[in-house]
Amino acid sequence: MNKIFVNYKKSFKNYLNFKDKSTPEEFWLFVLANLTVSAILSGITILIHRGILVGADYSPAINIVALIFSGLLILQALYVIAIIIPSLALAVRCLRNANGGGVLYLLALVPVYLIPIIFVFVSLLWYQ
Repeated sequence: MNKIFVNYKKSFKNYLNFKDKSTPEEFWLFVLANLTVSAILSGITILIHRGILVGADYSPAINIVALIFSGLLILQALYVIAIIIPSLALAVRCLRNANGGGVLYLLALVPVYLIPIIFVFVSLLWYQ
């Protein structure tokens, strides 16, 4: 367990390094730590949200819980924003270890952009 979070901190310290190589173990330990942190934040948020739904008597305590819930949502959003560049850098380093370039990572984004374009063209053809 200690190895997972040591690697996690190492990936954050190395977040602007797109030139070196990293092992698949480093990549998957980072993914595991990222999933763990995300699951903990989401679990706490869901528990607090269920507490808001159950206590529908609108007492002052519910307002405090709603404030905590909003703060956790903001914390989750900040975490997602903070994790983008380190995960991208680690993915590029892992691809470089497999004798591929970082440009190969952009190929994974092709379906994300291609699906809306196809949808637009199909809808234009459909309504002609």
